[in-house]
Amino acid sequence: MSKYLFIGLLLLGGHFSFGQQEISRIWLTFKTNQPTHLVINWESPEPGNSEVKLTIGGKEVYTTKKDEKVILHHVEVPISQNNTEYNYKVITNSYSSEWYSFQGMPSKGPLIIAVIADWGYAVDADISVVLKENPSFIITAGDNVPDLYQYGEEGNIHCIQSYLKLVDDNPELFRSVPFMPALGNHDHQIYPRGKKPPDSYMVYDTLATAFSEFFELPGDEWKWSFTIPDYNIRFLSLDLHHIRDFGNNWQTCPAYHENSEQYKWYKEQLGYNNGNYTVTIYNADNPELRGKYGGIWGDAIENSSLVISGSGYYAEVSIPEKTPYFNSSLIAGNVYPDKLALFSKSVASYVLLTCTGKDVKASLKTLDGNILYETFLESKK
Repeated sequence: MSKYLFIGLLLLGGHFSFGQQEISRIWLTFKTNQPTHLVINWESPEPGNSEVKLTIGGKEVYTTKKDEKVILHHVEVPISQNNTEYNYKVITNSYSSEWYSFQGMPSKGPLIIAVIADWGYAVDADISVVLKENPSFIITAGDNVPDLYQYGEEGNIHCIQSYLKLVDDNPELFRSVPFMPALGNHDHQIYPRGKKPPDSYMVYDTLATAFSEFFELPGDEWKWSFTIPDYNIRFLSLDLHHIRDFGNNWQTCPAYHENSEQYKWYKEQLGYNNGNYTVTIYNADNPELRGKYGGIWGDAIENSSLVISGSGYYAEVSIPEKTPYFNSSLIAGNVYPDKLALFSKSVASYVLLTCTGKDVKASLKTLDGNILYETFLESKK
């Protein structure tokens, strides 16, 4: 072989595979209503099958392969063992990931859960302090991306490029910590908003098509319920934001009136509390939602133990009756205070839930780790 041919083959090595190439875009979610199984999601360079190998301590405990021709893969695996490090690898055709790991749920307290919001516009946010809390999983209160078109195509309801960028920017987090997002208005946005609602098209995809295609979540995905029985805590995620724009071409979310699917589902879910600590997650403005439709939402929410919203770029705590309302954001901005707020501050923050099985402590903290407010939740029956 001439040296020129050899050099040419080396240069072509970036375009032709001489073995398995790496799959690096991986994210973890839950699809079941309890953490009995985990979904390993990934994007492959070309359409193909979906194969997962799962090991504990070097011993294979589960393997599965789906014969399909897809680029976006969602494979559910059982995770019945607590206090256990699981190792996994994903494979599509000749492409493979490295071996990565995640932790099974703790069997003894505390169970740590972090809740963040407005990551889409908090591109410079340092969430290292959140990760140092060692959460078992991360929940969001919406606006996970700035919009759906900026990194893709305007008007394309299937455009997932913004979510892929989020994964690319935080690869270690997404391949090792389960991620349970709620929807915000920016997660629906397929066109620039403009100065007034357009006449001929919707700025937002109210069905949240790209979100539902990208993430595997419980139930309908745009709303979901998730319970950890060992710690008596459950989460109800709603698709609520920019509710004042309902009915025009700036509408961002589904209906939320008394006879809507969303409101009926929420009321039904609250009927299953059975002494659980119930946390309600959404992206709407708290006082605005409480007052809508004669106060039906405010009345319903009193059967919840805590509300966490990501509606504005500030930290706030309100307790209108017995249920605390937290507003949190990874970015600081203008403050639009609740008239009933104990405090409202233009500061980046996150919420930490510490669960022992006997009680749940909710802490609103700055990204420096300082505690802004802390309370123990009340279980609801």
